[in-house]
Amino acid sequence: MKFNKKNFNHYCIFISYSIIFLVAFLSSLIVKKKHNKIFLIGHRFEGNLESFVKLNHLKYDFTYLTFNNDIANKNKYAIKYLNISNIIELLNAKVIISTHGILFHRLIKLKNIITINIGHGVQTSNVDLSHSELNLFNEVWLCTQLEKNVLLNDCGYSANNLKVTGFVKHQEIYYSNLRINQETNKSENQQSYWLYAPTAVSNNNNNRQNLFNVKNPQFLEELNKLSINNACKTIIKPHYNDVIKNKDTAEINKLISGFQNLVFIDEVDIDKNNFLSNLTDVLITDWSSIYLDYLIIDKPIIFLNSSKRRKKITVSKYLENDFIKRINSYEDLNELQNQSFKVPNKELKKFIFGNLDVEKINETCNERLRSIFV
Repeated sequence: MKFNKKNFNHYCIFISYSIIFLVAFLSSLIVKKKHNKIFLIGHRFEGNLESFVKLNHLKYDFTYLTFNNDIANKNKYAIKYLNISNIIELLNAKVIISTHGILFHRLIKLKNIITINIGHGVQTSNVDLSHSELNLFNEVWLCTQLEKNVLLNDCGYSANNLKVTGFVKHQEIYYSNLRINQETNKSENQQSYWLYAPTAVSNNNNNRQNLFNVKNPQFLEELNKLSINNACKTIIKPHYNDVIKNKDTAEINKLISGFQNLVFIDEVDIDKNNFLSNLTDVLITDWSSIYLDYLIIDKPIIFLNSSKRRKKITVSKYLENDFIKRINSYEDLNELQNQSFKVPNKELKKFIFGNLDVEKINETCNERLRSIFV
């Protein structure tokens, strides 16, 4: 659960958990039952967390903590935060793996628990991280050497806990794509899908005038033309924050309903248990790091030069470099009717991933864990 300052219920949940944690912490000083479970913490059970469990569920005993009762009831790995016995068990764990920060991290460290940040996305902006909570983790597993360079050189990060392992999600995407290519041969009549997946938009009231914004009807019209000309349907996938936090689903659905070759993500009849990067042929994005999922498997990417969400923040080398060429107008977009843009960007891939061996990411992560469980 990501804390929403505008949601009163989140304050109630936080207060309840604070009381439970304090009682559990005091109890754990007396009830000491160390175990080898690996506790997982994150806003959602997806990405690196989910992939790490899929690839290693036979090796380790995983437990995912959640505030969501539905997830706790449906996911065999999940248990509830708001249960004192669960938190006592958390405080007797040897390892916690998290995608984001950890509530009461400093107190947890007093229990000599190893904490690892497995990552949920790369560092896409150059901000001051000299006092970041990342400093509290024993290890921070990074996607690439480029990310380590960005953190150290552009973000002022100074802790000696950065480890370049690669994102285990990318290994799963890589092998999943190989399997799909081996099992299926797309026929000429099979529907081709592209994906439009932008980063979160600002709350600017002029969104409809922004050139490449999903709420701009003219942009949707141009995107529909592009889809028709390339004999595909384009899936519209707004950023999670825009759909959940700002509750724009109905508005976006209404906007795209009049375009025959555009479809909202929830209405697409495809296997949602698989990665979208495996099921779609081309990605259209702007300032989102989702493009790494396509780059790792050599799929074509169209980068739009849309308005940035936060104008005062400098984006990192992941999003502005010599190898990303951005579309600046509808005319440029409409010229993408030939196959030239579908050539994989090998130079960009080399710049981002360097010499990372994607097939050994999980092995590298396991090597780091084995040293803990010795």
